[in-house]
Amino acid sequence: MDPKMDSGMGEPVYTLDEQLEMNSLPLDSSLSQSQILTLMDQLLNCEVTWYSGYSLAQTILTCLYAHRPSIVTTPWLQSYIKGVLETCGFIRDIILRARIFEEEDFQTPLFGLDLGPVSIPPSKKKKPSDKDESTKDDTKATSALLIEAEEFLMKSIKHFKDGAPDGSIESLEIGEALLARIKFCRSFLLVATNACRAAVTIAPSQVTAADTSKKKFDLRKKVIAALQTCNKAIKIGISQIPLISASSGLNSPLPDGIFQPKVGRRLQGHTPTRVIPIMSTENSLEFLGKLLNNLSEISNFVTFSEFTENFEEEPELHFSLPNILHFFSQMSSKNPDIIYRSLSMILFTSTAGKKIMGTIPISKIVKESMINFEIPKNKFNDATVVAFVEGTTEVMSTVIANWQLNRSRQRRRMGRSLEDWAPLQRLAHDLDERIPDSKNRRYFLSWILHNLFPMMIYYLELGFELELYSPSEYVSIFWYLDYLLGIQHSNEIFCRNWQLEVQDEKKGKSKKSKKQIPKTNSQLFIETQSLLVRGLQRYALALYKETDSMPKYPLGFAESRFYNRFMAFHRLEQPVSLLYNQYLQSNDSRDVTALQLLEYAADLLKTCKTNFEKLSQANFVSPGIDIKTLARVTIMNVININSLISKVKTKSDVVSGPIFTHSASQVYPVIGATIK
Repeated sequence: MDPKMDSGMGEPVYTLDEQLEMNSLPLDSSLSQSQILTLMDQLLNCEVTWYSGYSLAQTILTCLYAHRPSIVTTPWLQSYIKGVLETCGFIRDIILRARIFEEEDFQTPLFGLDLGPVSIPPSKKKKPSDKDESTKDDTKATSALLIEAEEFLMKSIKHFKDGAPDGSIESLEIGEALLARIKFCRSFLLVATNACRAAVTIAPSQVTAADTSKKKFDLRKKVIAALQTCNKAIKIGISQIPLISASSGLNSPLPDGIFQPKVGRRLQGHTPTRVIPIMSTENSLEFLGKLLNNLSEISNFVTFSEFTENFEEEPELHFSLPNILHFFSQMSSKNPDIIYRSLSMILFTSTAGKKIMGTIPISKIVKESMINFEIPKNKFNDATVVAFVEGTTEVMSTVIANWQLNRSRQRRRMGRSLEDWAPLQRLAHDLDERIPDSKNRRYFLSWILHNLFPMMIYYLELGFELELYSPSEYVSIFWYLDYLLGIQHSNEIFCRNWQLEVQDEKKGKSKKSKKQIPKTNSQLFIETQSLLVRGLQRYALALYKETDSMPKYPLGFAESRFYNRFMAFHRLEQPVSLLYNQYLQSNDSRDVTALQLLEYAADLLKTCKTNFEKLSQANFVSPGIDIKTLARVTIMNVININSLISKVKTKSDVVSGPIFTHSASQVYPVIGATIK
């Protein structure tokens, strides 16, 4: 029978108890220390593979020692296995509390494995005091075992270096390799413990609306203390990763039986039957390094935004809406893992009523953002404005929550949530009309558009990264991006002009003749990005014209594709949605030659290159895509265009239309062509 007909056919699979009865399980006492290194690394690889979305039965549970660590007699190996399991338990608890994971992000079933005292679903109610106490005791026991193993190995290494080895380690290199893995395990457990402690501190059961400001401050203080401890442990963990990587060559092959890839077939409950590829040690260490750096980023952002290092009194509010949105835009571009995203979700979109760290209302941050935008303070006493702030808080809470999803889910949710801005736009327009002395400044609508445009642009850019667009659609996407960026740039200039007027009025300055207001780096970036997409659009259009071929749609009609891509924008009142006929008219190139289009595109991209260099020298941090990446895309396209222009001038034949490659950026392509 073909094995694919029945995955249960083949060699028999034995459970831990069955192997112990048959004396077929290799005991750890029979393993050399180089084999123990292999076991530690392989268990770490299984742990990371679980974090990346596979089932526990296919990863950690393939190690039979993990089913019952008590059968392990080697002290440092037993403490390591227990540390791995408890770390998994704390991380699982954080992910369950955040409730943002999808089936492709994380698998929660335990298949009967006990990961520790916190590895229970949030739905199982338990007294917080009891749970905290048991968690503290059990974690202390595991941490104590790891500390003892660490101290023992340090003494053995010292004896070895002094020329009086005690025989507990086989060599100096192996002793240091074991020590690096124990140190990393202990630091990672400490990171997971304190991250979970921060999550438990601001759980809905701990925070109520009736709490005094003193109690809320004390809760935030506990969260900050836990995150600061996290940061210290993260530094230790990151320092051990190169040592683990460098010593991986000391590993020796393990005897058969310790790892059983098919053991899931004998576990309780439904388990996947197939054997999955486990991550390599190199990839696992890369994943963990990225994870620890991301956790350090969120810890630093929270602690530096809210408190100084030594704090005893409640400080002023340092969170701002622009900083929060910019931070999450930057972090999301790194495509972070579910662990970081879950902790971030708990800290910034607490289930305790749209509050940061469960205590700081997002409505307060939204209101502060509007005031800093120079919307008059005296307008916030109006009941309609209060309703506007509340509605905006709902939308912004959704936006912040969307940033914590994986990239594909993020785009889908963002497309749906864009329609939530439509009623806010109508209300903002009505509020601006009711202000008699507004001087056509459009206070509220300008603020809405200021926050809306980046999301619309990101929505389109994310489609490139997720490979949702056919190359035949690229010209239309570039065209629409150019339109959005152009209106965003105009809105930013309009807002800055009236904001400076308001600031002058506050200072009592008389109205002077209008003078040229210098561009901000943000305005220059938006303008340059607009030039970039316009240049790419003209470049692709020139290649289509030169080869006498226009974009072809293998499935469906061009018009239906167009409206499908931009349907989310048609639900908004502003900016005005563009139509397919407008796209055709704008891209009508019958009156120009391909060479003229290429030269125009070259000029645009050369201007982009100059502007990106200015922004880079000014240390401007762009939301999302890195400036250096955009500059690299621009330079590569300029080189290709210049080469193509010289070929066209010499009457060389362009065989194929535009060839789009994303070698420099996942969003903006480098365009080329085949020339005879």
